[in-house]
Amino acid sequence: MKASAAKIPSKQLHIARILPHIDIRRGIIVADKGFPPSKIKTEFSERPDLHFLTPIKRNDVRIADNDMLAFDGVLKGIDPHVVYKKKQIKGGRFLYAFKDAVL
Repeated sequence: MKASAAKIPSKQLHIARILPHIDIRRGIIVADKGFPPSKIKTEFSERPDLHFLTPIKRNDVRIADNDMLAFDGVLKGIDPHVVYKKKQIKGGRFLYAFKDAVL
């Protein structure tokens, strides 16, 4: 049975505590900077079709280390054009960077 976040005590609103209650097994969690993927490795390993997308801080060293501001593609079907870069990093994860080409 699925439960909504409103039925879970507020102390437990951390994603690691919510997942077992709502049993999400497939999809993409779009989170904010406070989302700690390292804290829920077990939950993701038990759910291979569940992924996450979370921003990193502007001063994160991975941006410079992976030359993430050297955009190498343009998203199709978006007007105005949005440039992007996708780079696989250690551990098999990916970094994505996007920018409005007009700005």
